[in-house]
Amino acid sequence: LGTWFKRRLVRMFDAALVAGNPQRRYYESLGLPRENIFIGYDAVDNDYFARRANEIRTQAAEIRNKYDLPQRYFLSLGRFDAKKNLATLIRSYRRFLDAGPRTKTHLVMVGSGVEDANLRNLCDELRLPVYNKMALRIDKRESNTENSPPGVHFYGFRQIDENPIFYALADAFILPSLREESGA
Repeated sequence: LGTWFKRRLVRMFDAALVAGNPQRRYYESLGLPRENIFIGYDAVDNDYFARRANEIRTQAAEIRNKYDLPQRYFLSLGRFDAKKNLATLIRSYRRFLDAGPRTKTHLVMVGSGVEDANLRNLCDELRLPVYNKMALRIDKRESNTENSPPGVHFYGFRQIDENPIFYALADAFILPSLREESGA
């Protein structure tokens, strides 16, 4: 019954905007002509990120200095939403530091959202240094990551063109989400 209903519904469509080739094939199977099915822009362009990462790594020292990025860091990049499970990430980072007191690895968090204040408060509770890097231009007089103890750096929301900077120079990307419906 479900497929029959979907085919009837799709007959009323002139076109469809889909996320990728698997969705395109699905709509074709429901009777929509391939030439009327368009792949949308809401997908990750892996080639773009790979190309930008290579460019960034050739200028690593300059870019680390410009963004006041730690030499070593774990990266979390995304919305500060409860389902993203970022409080667990921060607690785990605290345990990581406790297990290796000589580590120089920081935690860089790029993003914004309703959990921002809660995450900062959690850092305070766990006695984690917090570094505010929200400004587009970092004032080097207020920050010196190279000599700072490991802690949590909050960079705020960044546009897509800046995101490869954070990915390219990170030791690891951590995605602690409880669920990811759309990959965002």
